Amino acid sequence: MAITVEATIAVGSAPRGVACDEIVDKTFVANEGPSTVSVIHSVSNTVSATISVGPSPFGAACAETAGKTFVANNETVSVIHSVSNTVSATISVGGTVFGLDCDETAGKTFVTNYSSNSVSVIHIASNTVSATVEVGSSPYDIACDETAGKTFVVNTAVDTVSVIHSASNTVSATISVGTDPYGVACDETAGKTFVTNFADDTISVIHTSSNTVSATISVGLSLSK
Repeated sequence: MAITVEATIAVGSAPRGVACDEIVDKTFVANEGPSTVSVIHSVSNTVSATISVGPSPFGAACAETAGKTFVANNETVSVIHSVSNTVSATISVGGTVFGLDCDETAGKTFVTNYSSNSVSVIHIASNTVSATVEVGSSPYDIACDETAGKTFVVNTAVDTVSVIHSASNTVSATISVGTDPYGVACDETAGKTFVTNFADDTISVIHTSSNTVSATISVGLSLSK
């Protein structure tokens, strides 16, 4: 099936992270330059609101059931009420925040603190940090597998992935992957987690249940950070 571009939408400068909330039909885009979030009406492909958040927003993640969108700023997380497009809370976390993802089954949002080599765990209902988990050096991206109850953290400086047991907030495994890993995503149906290795031009495929690399796939050159 051919894939085509349906629309091109102007947002703020230096857009970074993006997250979709299918319940409210909105897409939230973090604009690093002006420190804003553009809210796109997912059906009409139009910007319906622009929200001021903390400095240098990077990542975004939606907790759809809770009606909240979490945005990673430099050292804080802005919590947006997804229906009203207003910031309902600002949460202090570790240094230089990049990635974040929500596990609504566990009721938690996991945030990577790049400069402090840790992950902050936010209790979704109360908007408070309930735990801080030490991981590998320079954690960048993060992804939750709610079915497996695991959160995967890419440690860029040491070429590993830390596996956090989402319920207990403990590291249950550390997996060696390719060089300069940056991105990570989970396919819960297939039981696999995919990691982009920037310097190797490869994808590491992790078998989610066993925490082992089951394949390494060569892809295009210079995978985007």
